[in-house]
Amino acid sequence: MDFWDLVRRRRMSRAFEARPVDTDVVDRVLDAARRAPSAGNSQGWAFVVLEGADTAKFWDATLPVERRAGFRWQRLLDAPVIVLPLADRGAYTSRYAEPDKASTGLADAGRWPVPYWQVDTAFATMLLLLAAEDVGLGALFFGVFRGADRLLDTLGVPDDFELIGAVALGHPLPEESGLSASRPRRELAEVVHRGGWSEAPPLGFEPLEHTDAPLPVAFADLEAPVEPLPVAFADLEAPVEPQAEDVVEAHDGSDLPRPETI
Repeated sequence: MDFWDLVRRRRMSRAFEARPVDTDVVDRVLDAARRAPSAGNSQGWAFVVLEGADTAKFWDATLPVERRAGFRWQRLLDAPVIVLPLADRGAYTSRYAEPDKASTGLADAGRWPVPYWQVDTAFATMLLLLAAEDVGLGALFFGVFRGADRLLDTLGVPDDFELIGAVALGHPLPEESGLSASRPRRELAEVVHRGGWSEAPPLGFEPLEHTDAPLPVAFADLEAPVEPLPVAFADLEAPVEPQAEDVVEAHDGSDLPRPETI
């Protein structure tokens, strides 16, 4: 698939068929993720993959059975694969203690301007989402707001690994649009400030997006909520209308049809 078509086609899916995804296909998607860039080539990421019956370990820890009846996105629970991207801070502090990096002082995690282990794991997760689209799978990145510690303990994840979220994978089903789907994508001129923070000049080329249809964004809205979250999984955006207690607010919209799923 052409790269620009892939970028435009990609969107989050919140409804899945229960049928399994071939392990070779899952491995292909994960192989793309591990090719992400990382500071010092530290590659400080890991992925716990839950397939088939093992996905119950995720839902049992994060969405107890007694709360599932009111969960808006019931077919999300059918996703046959859940991938947990984990950031390894120790991989970075160890790498920057090596002779060629020691002079940076970044063996001390507190001296990093931003937590690159999380940034780089997010890079890897974005590649995973693009690879899923490329092979005809649906995918949803969402936050884990309840039960994360219990989940990681159940799965035996070492204490120094940080969970940045979860990715559901599977064969996508048609679904209703999320609450954010009607929000228009910001124009390039609104987000690009050449030479400083100022009005951007007119574009010198035709932008990638040339239809009126809003396009999706890669990840859930990472803006901290004003009120404590009443939801299990969301893009941290409060619903406009009252919803069931647990809401997954995914990002919708695409101006290209999906290819046939595998």
